[in-house]
Amino acid sequence: WLGMMAPLAGENESQPATVLATEEDNEEAPRAMTDLAAGLADLDDGGEVAAWEALFALWGADGADGAGGCLQAQTLGLRCLEGSGSWALLRRYDRPALLRLTSPADRVGRTILLVGLDRREAVISVAGEEWRLPLADLEPYWLGDYRLLWRPPLRGELLRTGDRGADVLRLRTILDRLDQWSEAEPPPPVADPTCFDDELARRVAAFQQEHGLQPDGVVGIQTQLRLSFELEEPGTPRLVVVPVGP
Repeated sequence: WLGMMAPLAGENESQPATVLATEEDNEEAPRAMTDLAAGLADLDDGGEVAAWEALFALWGADGADGAGGCLQAQTLGLRCLEGSGSWALLRRYDRPALLRLTSPADRVGRTILLVGLDRREAVISVAGEEWRLPLADLEPYWLGDYRLLWRPPLRGELLRTGDRGADVLRLRTILDRLDQWSEAEPPPPVADPTCFDDELARRVAAFQQEHGLQPDGVVGIQTQLRLSFELEEPGTPRLVVVPVGP
């Protein structure tokens, strides 16, 4: 489940995100950070454990062991995605992410949590406090490494033609939702919705084609990852747009 993943297809600068209130509406809006180097220097153990605990809390797992990292995530039904990318990629994923920052002064790596992002600024969580700062201030420290969490939409790791069971039915439901079928306008009926038939394989291949994956009609980790990012499941944290403020 770990490792490098290819960027999502269609990554661009205009990906929508959840809007955070302005400082006029929210007295606890993140303050502007003026000295990133000083903030990083004060982090205990490089900020790793605290950043993981803050990330788990966003997924509703308050009190989860931050020292456990990705192994702890698996006990919570979550998986890690680890890779190297760009701000545009993180906007496309639209999930809070752990970033590894390296100070140009001492070359020591430290971990912070990215919770908000727009075209020019970011909101980061450092030692439990949220700060707003320009991307230009972060770029000398960030080489592109990130880790984020996602929730697999299916219980199994692989589905293909001929398989049967609840995961197949769940896959049909997901594709129906993404294809915007509804109770008022249901999809064409199938003889056995729990059977992975040729028609379902064609639907999977069409989804894969649309998202830059190999259109083989087999639902593996990469396809589940894309399905997860396309769904808007309750309890899934998203990046917020950086609030306006001084």
